[in-house]
Amino acid sequence: MIPTHKRILGIVCVLLLSSCASQTPLPPVTADNRVDLVASLRAYSQADSRETVLAAIRQLERFAAAHPGDYTSRARLANAYTLYGAFYVQDVPAKEAAYTAALRYAEAAMLTVPGFAHVRQTRGVAFHFALQQLDHRHLEAMEFWKAALLYDYEECSGAMSKVLRYGQLMRAVAVMDRMDQIDRNANWGNNRLARGFYLYAMPAYMGGDVEQAQQLIGAAVQDNPRNIVPRWGRAKYVALAESDRELFKQDLQWVVAQPLDELVGYRPWNVAIQQDARRLLKQTRRLFK
Repeated sequence: MIPTHKRILGIVCVLLLSSCASQTPLPPVTADNRVDLVASLRAYSQADSRETVLAAIRQLERFAAAHPGDYTSRARLANAYTLYGAFYVQDVPAKEAAYTAALRYAEAAMLTVPGFAHVRQTRGVAFHFALQQLDHRHLEAMEFWKAALLYDYEECSGAMSKVLRYGQLMRAVAVMDRMDQIDRNANWGNNRLARGFYLYAMPAYMGGDVEQAQQLIGAAVQDNPRNIVPRWGRAKYVALAESDRELFKQDLQWVVAQPLDELVGYRPWNVAIQQDARRLLKQTRRLFK
């Protein structure tokens, strides 16, 4: 079945929780315990299945619980929970739980930044003001806050809920804006790609712009030849929506042909995306009836 434009929001991969934080800076990770952090990050980098992703999540959670001031473990947990929800569970309650956890950890990572925590306390819901306190060191937390929000919006919300939650999408746009300010090609072009999908999915009266969307998606593909996300996303959410069978096959065949160890990005995502590309290629005849 050809997906509707709204399904494209699934890849814009791309939720909302508010929390409060102490103004007292939390203790950082020290040289004495950094070995444990490196081991936890390595476990996730090698994860290639539902079981290994879950095991890495548990390891990262143990470290994060023991080190409340650590940004890295929390940002990586947001990354891992978003991946888990997107690729390794199918039922809505499990997906919603994964994306909610991703949101919680992404914002917890941001709250380790004193300036962000202070603005969130003093300005309440003025989220875009707080984002100005984040920089290139915090792109991972922003990326997976945005991604978890948009995956949750698309996969876990009914039609009425989507209408009521539309305002939340504006926060995702605010995150995209801040990431663009920090780095025009943030996260190997994935932020530019996300904005392209967003503009493609939205109707014109809500700010959608198909021409600009196609330019952004094309730029993400052309400028990042070692990133498989743009071509995979273009095939799954644009070529399929437009019934472009040749582009669909061309992009996905390119994705599966890339040597895994030569790719940029997060390895567990690359593994899952290549697996998904193989699955989609096998379904080509059914998808383009």
